[in-house]
Amino acid sequence: MAKLIFCLLAIVGVAFSQESKSAKDIIDKNVKCILEEKKPANECLTNFFVQIRPHLATGIPEYNVPPLDPFHIGELSFPDDSVLLQGKSLIYNITANGLGNYTVKNIDVDYDKQAVTLKLHADKIFLDGLYEIDGNFLILPVKGQGQMNLNYTEVDAILIANLQRTAKGISLSNIDMDFDGKDIDIFLDNLLGDKEVSVAINNLINDNSQEIIKELKPALKVKLGESLKNIFENIIKEVPIDILDKPSK
Repeated sequence: MAKLIFCLLAIVGVAFSQESKSAKDIIDKNVKCILEEKKPANECLTNFFVQIRPHLATGIPEYNVPPLDPFHIGELSFPDDSVLLQGKSLIYNITANGLGNYTVKNIDVDYDKQAVTLKLHADKIFLDGLYEIDGNFLILPVKGQGQMNLNYTEVDAILIANLQRTAKGISLSNIDMDFDGKDIDIFLDNLLGDKEVSVAINNLINDNSQEIIKELKPALKVKLGESLKNIFENIIKEVPIDILDKPSK
């Protein structure tokens, strides 16, 4: 019995010690993985993004990294040349949930281009916000303001972080990104103030949900790219510059 209790305490102790690792511990461990243990950078970075995920989900205050869940996007609107919506539109106070539950599909390090390519996946991403709309969606007049909900499933994202050396260390010159998902479900509450009409317009919106995402994607990529650039820049300040050196064969 005593042995069983000891084993259980040991398991709990190991689990607790793994959970309680700080973000700095995880950064240092994976820098050592590349520079001292000489393991492939893509292997070390994969471990890093898996291990740092709980910290990114809740935020890392000591690095000024905001939480990924919820993630504040701000506001979006349809482009002026939209083929779907003619009129005024604004979606604001947008927050996303589910970004912090990503899985790492692949990471590639290009030493010659000083770039890191990340391929990530999220099963579900939920966007909530408020909307105002007054115009025509395709052939139907639409007007209203209220709650907006968007559910995006099976989302695959690719991020290309372009790094550069500076006098102070490593910095990000920019982040290129793209994403695609499988199914999208959109709901706008209080359209035209009529329940039956609202249902019909929401059905039309969902029939064209992929096209809606295509029109909103350029602005959304800019918003996400700027935020992710700030997050990564705050983290890589802790990384020594020689991590960009191509390993000798």
